[in-house]
Amino acid sequence: MNENNKHGGTGRNQGRHNKWDPLFEYLVFYECERLVRETLLRIIEKQKDKHFIWETDLNNYWQYISTVPIHRRTEFLENEAKEIYFEQFQYDIDILSPNDECAGQSTAVINLNAYLPWGAKSKIKEEVAKKYSITPSQVGYIWKKTKPI
Repeated sequence: MNENNKHGGTGRNQGRHNKWDPLFEYLVFYECERLVRETLLRIIEKQKDKHFIWETDLNNYWQYISTVPIHRRTEFLENEAKEIYFEQFQYDIDILSPNDECAGQSTAVINLNAYLPWGAKSKIKEEVAKKYSITPSQVGYIWKKTKPI
């Protein structure tokens, strides 16, 4: 190429310029991540409710224990009824505990796994796109391209 012409090259202000400001990209990225986090927390809350309220009586046990005044809890622990109570409590814990096949994987009583449901990312993209007045495909591009700080 002739060195006298002024075309091409890697000089100052050459090449494709950014479409969005980096701050705007981070705002879009963190809004998407915030919505994903909220969705996962709602899923975990539903799983906890399912395990503790519907499958066992643990929630009832905890409510009962909280109703016992602090100064009377020593009386409760000395009472014979507490043995029955603790046996029932232990039975419900055993129901929730992983079986021997899962031994060694986790020390938690139950494991809660949260995955985004099918179609959740597209709904998040649409919601963020509406908030920032861009298209969902642009939100997807920004979300994929931007890295957390």
